[in-house]
Amino acid sequence: MSNALNKAEFVKLLAERNGATKAETGRFVDDFWEVLMEQAENGNDVNFIGIASFKVTDQPSREARNPRTGEKVIIPAGKRGSFKFGAKFKARVKKSS
Repeated sequence: MSNALNKAEFVKLLAERNGATKAETGRFVDDFWEVLMEQAENGNDVNFIGIASFKVTDQPSREARNPRTGEKVIIPAGKRGSFKFGAKFKARVKKSS
């Protein structure tokens, strides 16, 4: 089982690595995610070559069934976010095992 790193621990490590305060680094991390989510809301993909990509795709409406009643329901069209690790990230993880 692997250890999970929470946001506070991540911010601390990042701050130490860059010689910044935890407060500054915490704001940076919050801003990073805010910008990423704003881009997703606007339908834009965000790519970090070799590391990861965040994509937004349009999902058409579709018909499904309610598993309890068997009734047909229409799931409306919408947008869906997806995340994919890049080759560089995958190689580092594979190398560490």
